[in-house]
Amino acid sequence: MYPLRLRALMAAMALTGCSEWEQEHAVPSPDRKLLAVVEYKNSAACCSDHSRVRLENAEGVTLAEPVLAAKITNSKVRVRWINDEKLVIEACSATEIEMQTRVLREPATREDGSLNAIHVSVVTGTKTVLDGETYCSEQ
Repeated sequence: MYPLRLRALMAAMALTGCSEWEQEHAVPSPDRKLLAVVEYKNSAACCSDHSRVRLENAEGVTLAEPVLAAKITNSKVRVRWINDEKLVIEACSATEIEMQTRVLREPATREDGSLNAIHVSVVTGTKTVLDGETYCSEQ
């Protein structure tokens, strides 16, 4: 068994080993109304590294509130807007993903009755081609 002092040190390291979320970058949508904000948390020795992508308003009110679009384990991510309605998250070799595939804008429907939404895709596989673009080619 470990001495009491060593156990206390190990417990303190476990509690402080996980870092805070840090913003890596923010990418505006082509119409500049939204930002895809990428954050990273280096979890040191206590657990896995994590990334997350939030969507928030930039120059136009299109979301009622900021939305967590994806949480990704064991992969730093990059985001690319294909157009104003399609966001691709590049998460090469991620081990776990929680995501929303569609984020509704305000108003939720357009005049023609179609959904006013951002479609979110996450790519994890090496050299994946989506909409003519290649993802995860730099390993």
